[in-house]
Amino acid sequence: AHFSQCASPDSDRASKEKSKYIGLVKKLQSWSFVSETCMLKDALRCIKQLSLYLQSNAATIFDVMTHIDDIKQKFLALKQANGKSLDKFCASYECDQSYKGVCIEMKAGDSAQFDTLRCQFFQALHDNFEQRFPSADFLKSASCINRLTWPKDALERALFGESCIAKLCKDFAIDSNEAAGTVVDYAMFKQSDGVIVGKKLQSLINLLEVLPVSSADCERGFSQMNLYHTSGRNRLSVSSVNDMM
Repeated sequence: AHFSQCASPDSDRASKEKSKYIGLVKKLQSWSFVSETCMLKDALRCIKQLSLYLQSNAATIFDVMTHIDDIKQKFLALKQANGKSLDKFCASYECDQSYKGVCIEMKAGDSAQFDTLRCQFFQALHDNFEQRFPSADFLKSASCINRLTWPKDALERALFGESCIAKLCKDFAIDSNEAAGTVVDYAMFKQSDGVIVGKKLQSLINLLEVLPVSSADCERGFSQMNLYHTSGRNRLSVSSVNDMM
């Protein structure tokens, strides 16, 4: 509405400014612009969910890979299917060629061009998430502790995760005898459906639990420090700040 008023003949703005606002109005009313904006909103909604999880105290190294795989699958699904915001926009446009009270203009070829762009965009997001988690092998190994990742078939479950446990033991430089006992404990852990946790397996779990899944805790520490070490108290020593925190 603001741009339309600025572009109207009654406006006291210069002709060059009016031309600029006319172009902005056409852009904001174009089907391509609104559909791409809705697509971005759907993508950001997915990323927000993962971001909030990684920042929460509930995030653990055992189930972080499940959340990462989930968002990657959503990106692949959104290459073809409409997200919440885009679906709402398409339904509104099909009803009366408008969206939130604004008339939308669609040109020939906009739909095909958008489908190509959407496919490329979400594939790029998927590939980007693949690259942003270089320790995916370690996270996948740790996820075998999570019962939600276990196969439902009893025969498949029998051997599931044992190689992952052995790899984790190797990563933590646990000696071979201790590692063998940990694998046996994990087998009992699966047999009891997660009820029986042996001492050796519990030791491995304790090591994994102290590993942070993100830098959120570190950032909270800096924020807490800034509450004490202000510009007016910039002569506080490191030990004093540490005691206050």
